[in-house]
Amino acid sequence: MNDCTRLPRALAEDYAFVSCLRNLPDRRTLLVQERSTGRKAILKSDAVPDRLHNEYALCRELAGDGVPRCCALFEEDGLCFLLREYIPGRTLTEHVALNGPLQP
Repeated sequence: MNDCTRLPRALAEDYAFVSCLRNLPDRRTLLVQERSTGRKAILKSDAVPDRLHNEYALCRELAGDGVPRCCALFEEDGLCFLLREYIPGRTLTEHVALNGPLQP
């Protein structure tokens, strides 16, 4: 998983790499763009499938405003991939850094 710009075969024809948001030894998060529409999406890959299966299930359970819609969940070459909607804005980490912790 060292090459952050390489997309899985299942998506390479329809999506283009935009940027690498996170690159760890066993998982990565990419910003990609659908070639036909220009719509951005998040592509996560993980060597531990359960993590993305759990995220997929949670996104589907919480579906609604402000929760990214999951578009695809699949495995290829021993990795699990989750393609989900991109929602622009600050991350939770950025929000906490700027405003302090959220109230319970």
